[in-house]
Amino acid sequence: MKTKKIILICAGILLVAVAITVFIFMTEPTAGSEAATREMAMLVDVEKVEKGNYVPEISSTGTVQP
Repeated sequence: MKTKKIILICAGILLVAVAITVFIFMTEPTAGSEAATREMAMLVDVEKVEKGNYVPEISSTGTVQP
């Protein structure tokens, strides 16, 4: 009787999990394609690159430990 009860409880948990999964997939919203067709302007500035010798400048915070 003890093993049969454990199997029934496991089967019940499995059936509840399957029912919840099916419910979630059946009620999910569908994506619209309206926003995907709109084109947005690029929010960047473009500059020409010139060849030259440049010294890099690194800004950071903290303490340098040798």
